[in-house]
Amino acid sequence: MPDHRKWLRRPLAVPLFSSPSASDAPQPSILPPCRICLMACRHCGSIGQHQSALWQPFTTQQEANMKVTMRRSLPAALVLIAVFGIAAQAQVITATIRGKVVDQQGGVLPGATVTARQLETNVKKSVVTTELGQFYLPSLPAGRYELTVTLSGFLPLQRTLDLTVGMDIALDLTLKVGGPETAVTVTGEALVLETTKTVVGETINREQVDNLPTVNRDFTSLALLAPGVTSGVGGNGPSLSFNAQRGYQNGVFVDGASNIWQYYGRQASTFSQDWIQEFQVMTNSFSAEFGSASGGILNVITRSGSNDFHGRAYGFFRRKAWDSPPFAGYFRNDNINDPVFLTSDEVPDYTQRRWGGYIGGPLVKNRIFFFAGYEDLMRESTDTLAIADYWKAKGYKAVVPVKNTDHPVMVKGDVNLTTNHSLSLRWDRTINKNINEGGPYNVEESRDTFGGPVWNFVANLTSTLSNTSFNEFRAYYMSNMPPIICNASGTGGMANLALGPPGTFAQIRYPTLRLGCPIFTGTEGEQNLVILDHYSFIKGRHQVKFGGQLHRPTMNIDIANFHDGYWRFSQDLQFDRNNPASYPFRFTGNVGPGAFKIPVWNYGLFVQDTWRILDNLTLNLGLRYDVDRSVTAGNQYVERKNASVVAKFGGNPPLQKTNVDYNNVAPRFGFVWSPTADRRTTIRGAVGMFFDQNHTNFNAIYIINTLLSDGLITINCNLPTSNPFWDPNNQAAGRAACQAWLAASFPYFPDLTKAPAATQGLD
Repeated sequence: MPDHRKWLRRPLAVPLFSSPSASDAPQPSILPPCRICLMACRHCGSIGQHQSALWQPFTTQQEANMKVTMRRSLPAALVLIAVFGIAAQAQVITATIRGKVVDQQGGVLPGATVTARQLETNVKKSVVTTELGQFYLPSLPAGRYELTVTLSGFLPLQRTLDLTVGMDIALDLTLKVGGPETAVTVTGEALVLETTKTVVGETINREQVDNLPTVNRDFTSLALLAPGVTSGVGGNGPSLSFNAQRGYQNGVFVDGASNIWQYYGRQASTFSQDWIQEFQVMTNSFSAEFGSASGGILNVITRSGSNDFHGRAYGFFRRKAWDSPPFAGYFRNDNINDPVFLTSDEVPDYTQRRWGGYIGGPLVKNRIFFFAGYEDLMRESTDTLAIADYWKAKGYKAVVPVKNTDHPVMVKGDVNLTTNHSLSLRWDRTINKNINEGGPYNVEESRDTFGGPVWNFVANLTSTLSNTSFNEFRAYYMSNMPPIICNASGTGGMANLALGPPGTFAQIRYPTLRLGCPIFTGTEGEQNLVILDHYSFIKGRHQVKFGGQLHRPTMNIDIANFHDGYWRFSQDLQFDRNNPASYPFRFTGNVGPGAFKIPVWNYGLFVQDTWRILDNLTLNLGLRYDVDRSVTAGNQYVERKNASVVAKFGGNPPLQKTNVDYNNVAPRFGFVWSPTADRRTTIRGAVGMFFDQNHTNFNAIYIINTLLSDGLITINCNLPTSNPFWDPNNQAAGRAACQAWLAASFPYFPDLTKAPAATQGLD
């Protein structure tokens, strides 16, 4: 077989202005992690860049980048299940510093003040060490920090740390005897390992987000840098597959709020890559705090303002004339050195324009900060379609080029209410107008059953209640109500079609002609309301965190089932507008609910204990419990125009429910052990149980929970079961009455109220 080469189109990118930065792309492992893993690993790179694999042998620090990945045997894994468990991640969207303060002889120092100051905002957070000399600083926004430890009679200690999203580090800090006039600043020290958790994955930092190229500026494609992550497959949009799991089994959190469209199991909102600060890719062993995902987790944080103003403007432009000729798919004389390229006339029209920018800074220095971004995307294309001479002769001219547009916008504010309370607010909105949802040709006709953009609102309140207790409250609301687009009618290229009335767009399969809307599956709008609260405290060597959430997704379902209907012909008919007998006698359409709502109540509880049983050994014990309620009917509608036909042909069946599953108990256990005094080596083990969420894709659910699986689908004047005018004593009259009835509405949906059947249904 010849080694076929690939020729890629290259878009023209024109950055308007931006701040320069550099980053080296990480080299991901080629082996995916498993649900039960043993790791003895050497962390390398900067703090927060967790390099992970299924198993890694002990290495020296100089050999950190030369990891050997091996698979462990099943007996070894079973031993781990019986003995050890999964480690926890202390916070969702923030970082945590925990540790112990001792003197030069190793004695614990209670009463020492530990302060973390974020250098970008000058915001400080302080706690006092316990009787065991321990301290706990959760809910620290990602960024660069100066850590200071002070105690009367000892020299102050200062240390600089880079914290990333989800990071959890444990530090043993030693104070020297001396006066406060001199401080000890630690510089040039060895890299710090995360010795309290075993989550498998990768952190994609700001430099990588800023500088690595992506397709269509989709930041989630950078998740492919993590081991075990591949592109998902399916017809419901782009997705990621973690360890060969399905794309809809993942969780995506943006600023702690779920960004999952529960109907499809993929992202709901569009975020510009330039608005993302960094994100964490968790492929395995995430803590009990994360639920409703059996695949992987994307834990994303957006950019925030700081004490310095910063911004960027950008533009990416692409036109057909700027692209290199695409490969035609074959070679002259089967010679791979002589590829054939399409000519400019053979290449479909394509234009893309993406521009936008953001700005962030202080409203009140050291206290109130803002960030705002906007992006505009226009993509115009034409599908390639071969038109036979027969249809050209009938007046079919061309496929109409259409525009797809996206207009995401985001506004974010961070407020330090007091030294112990901080508030973060984010609002984002995406106005999307994508044509040709499921249809064969790109011709626009918006039904706007739901109408409106996708928008989100997120509020996070973090509080330090005492030196040993902390709380995080979060609430968010998402409205995802996209317009329904159907190419049911339009005049582009079809005004002179000889087979039908003007202005009717046809789906053509010679010798079959179909006029109308080809959408069958319908669409879904969704609102999500989530309220959650997490409380954590430190007691002795235990750091305990527990909490729960209330999740109410409401699905607004439009079951199209050829909602506008379509007319089907099996031969080339010549129409006589004055003769109904020349019109078609078969119509297919949906006569069931036009739209209805499905409310669902979901609940989740968890508890996580990070037990530092020894200075070099941490056990993590987690337990999560989720309840996904079954789908129940809300306002189920049968359109009045369809009620008579539904009544005659047995529609509107009773709802059949499924039982609620109350046994989704997910234990998670783990250990982290540092066998050497220098803490340059760690051994980790983990095991846990994970449950996926119930998805609300109606096409699958209605098979079990029958909200609509009956009703008249096809009107066929020749069949007694599909002809509301059928008269067994006068079949010809019944066919003629049916055909005249259809002709009165052709080419539109027939007026079902004029069908001879009893009226029944709901308004």
